[in-house]
Amino acid sequence: MSAGTADPGLTVDGFWTALAAVAVLTVLNAFLWPFLVRVALPVVLLTFGLFTFVLNAFFLWLAADLVGGIEVRSLWTALGVSFWITVVNLAVGGLMNIDDDNVWRQHLVQRLVRRTGPPTPTDVPGFLFFQIDGLGHDVLVEAMASGHAPSPARLVENGTHRLHRWECDLSSQTGAMQAGILLGDKHNMPAFRWYEKDGGRVMVLKVGFCTSSRRPTRCSGSSHS
Repeated sequence: MSAGTADPGLTVDGFWTALAAVAVLTVLNAFLWPFLVRVALPVVLLTFGLFTFVLNAFFLWLAADLVGGIEVRSLWTALGVSFWITVVNLAVGGLMNIDDDNVWRQHLVQRLVRRTGPPTPTDVPGFLFFQIDGLGHDVLVEAMASGHAPSPARLVENGTHRLHRWECDLSSQTGAMQAGILLGDKHNMPAFRWYEKDGGRVMVLKVGFCTSSRRPTRCSGSSHS
């Protein structure tokens, strides 16, 4: 049975044929799309991204040829279908927040929670740190006074928290500051990345603990590579 579509240049032989084409398109996008985009990147940039519609049209033609039962009569039909597929993907993705940063962070937090396991109940008070990288004391004070940083301002106004100035000294970068604040020691941390002459290796602050061959270096949230 041949079923028509909204575009007279496209014919699909039923629902299952369309579903098979979607499955093939998904596989092609997963395996071929990254390679083709990298190869065609200069053309994509020169056309301000419009060449991606041509690539999508090629994928549609390829999927129709592999599945069978789908007839794409012209390049313009393939381009039109490619355009509407892109519009629908953007609309559905926006409604479902597929590409939303908050969804990504939620999934990341869930993975971290599963990895660390359930928390252990305790009556010992702890600390909650939140970091705004590159934010100076005076700038934060001004932002709190002007209403641009309401959450820190509310904590200070309620009397539960106090705002202290902390001099970062050298080296003035995130890894050293975290080590100084959280661990009280940022000795032998001259930069975010440095060459350790004693061990003949490049040190990079990452997650974990920094060590060289002769001098251990404590790194808050950092390790060597």
